[in-house]
Amino acid sequence: MDFPEIDPFDKELSDTDPREFELQPWLLRALPQIQTLVHSNEPPEPAQVPSIQLAVQLVIRLDDKIAFAVDRLAQLEEDHANVTTHLVRHERDVLQLRPRFGEQILRWAAWLDHLKSARAQLTCCDNDTHAFKTILSPIRRVPLEILGEIFAWTVPAIREKTLSHPSTVADSLEQGPWALTHVCSRWRVVAISTPSLWSLVVLPYTRNSGPHYPLSMVQAQVERARTLEIYFLPNRLREKEASSRVETLKYLFGHSECWEEVNLDLTPELCRLLPALRDRVPALRKLRLLCMTRESERVLGSQPIDYFETATSLVHATIERWYRQQPLSFVLPANKLTHYHVDAPWEDHVEILRRSPTLVKAHITSSTEPVTESGSQSSMELPALRCLYVSQASILACLQVPNLDQLTLQVRRHDTFSQLMVSFEPFIAASSHRIRRLALQGVGDASFAFSAAEILQLFPAVTEAAIIFVRSLWVATPSWGHRTPTEKPNSNILVSRLEVDAATAIVSPGLTHIHLAFEEEKDPRQVPIDSRLILRMLKSRVDAPQCALREATLLFDPHTVKKSDHVLPAEWATLLQAGLGLSIMNGENSMIRARFMARWMCSPDWFAE
Repeated sequence: MDFPEIDPFDKELSDTDPREFELQPWLLRALPQIQTLVHSNEPPEPAQVPSIQLAVQLVIRLDDKIAFAVDRLAQLEEDHANVTTHLVRHERDVLQLRPRFGEQILRWAAWLDHLKSARAQLTCCDNDTHAFKTILSPIRRVPLEILGEIFAWTVPAIREKTLSHPSTVADSLEQGPWALTHVCSRWRVVAISTPSLWSLVVLPYTRNSGPHYPLSMVQAQVERARTLEIYFLPNRLREKEASSRVETLKYLFGHSECWEEVNLDLTPELCRLLPALRDRVPALRKLRLLCMTRESERVLGSQPIDYFETATSLVHATIERWYRQQPLSFVLPANKLTHYHVDAPWEDHVEILRRSPTLVKAHITSSTEPVTESGSQSSMELPALRCLYVSQASILACLQVPNLDQLTLQVRRHDTFSQLMVSFEPFIAASSHRIRRLALQGVGDASFAFSAAEILQLFPAVTEAAIIFVRSLWVATPSWGHRTPTEKPNSNILVSRLEVDAATAIVSPGLTHIHLAFEEEKDPRQVPIDSRLILRMLKSRVDAPQCALREATLLFDPHTVKKSDHVLPAEWATLLQAGLGLSIMNGENSMIRARFMARWMCSPDWFAE
């Protein structure tokens, strides 16, 4: 048997000077500071850089030498074992080789211990090489101004996440600017000195006992922010717990001069605080008030609502309510308004709209017919208006909108097509050739199906249409606080009317985009959505050469779909293969529904803006 020549003074070992891996005293003195830097995000001082660079080089060389020594020692031990187990012809050779192997193994083991001892002095984390290099990373030396700009770019994502899940996120100290203050002292200084990080104040109600976001933290935010965005988003079913936030709200009301944006879900207690805002919101740009309860509406309507009349910076105004049990009158500054979403008597709308030449987007819900005191309809020109929602067709006869691009019309239960034509025929003559996007909102009954199909035909320039089927068993009438049941709803009637049929004329063949939204309705009398009928309708328009359909959006709650006619994903995929851009959205997702409705209801998208 041939054995490799064993030199007890192995070349790799004999060529290495053990002193080269001995740490110099000045490096040993610098190690505590280096280890401190490893566990922080602070940049090193210029005088520390040579020590860190040497440590990086030394760690890399030590790791390489240790790896080589481990492999070499393992090979020697394996060779030593082979010598004692293989049959050999000359026992004398074996006797000579054994001590030579043993001596070399001992030398390599000692050398490995020496290397590991030196390496242990440089150990501060699991991956020292990466940690030492991180200290020298340029990110640690980013100028404070640029670091502040980077932090500012986190605001939109945090804002969206907070507003979409206020009960689980807004009270968490792990979210938003608070997390940035816990990284290192340098980041803390930058975060605290960047006012835009602290502007958003969200006060939700949670199911947990007691508030997680104490008044002291709100006070800290106000001190660090130049302007404030206030979001008060209570759970209406837990309104009695609102008292836990009253002190915080009073404090914020005391700093209303800093308010730039305010979004308030009104409780009775909050309604009583609103008069304190009169003449104290000079910087306010965006306003949203929502009355969620009858009691809130009663308290709000007990006195004139003119608190924001002197808010001369106001550009967005949204005032909504759920119950509409009594008329509420509002006074708003109109000279700068660009977005307007208000539920009020027509007379109040007239006062505001006449003074709003800059309006771009308007959502007009009126509790009264648009008729002046003399009995003649008023006419107002809104030259900048591009997007319009009206709660009744008769409003259109009172408006001149030469640049309107999108119209959303609520078709009321008692509106017949002939009545609709009388109300807005002048509007159609003046504007139908300019409108490109048309949305119709109504109950899915036979009357709505007929009116919607006919209205679509009146706007030949429309290329994008949305049909929004509202909660259908009850529809508000003009009488305050009174609701009237409708016939059994069936949204499938209009879907069938949109299908291409050789026996009937095609409804709006020029449509390139069709959007169908079905509002959630859990009443057992609701006729389920026939998804197979929707599939057939879309396929018929894709296949018809005279139709221009390119994209379709479906928004519905899965619980409202007819189970027996459930369409499999593979069947929807046939539309994609045919070239149709298809988007099916779950209406149970509140954020998805809110964004869809904001677009077609001409409302501000509070999640994104």
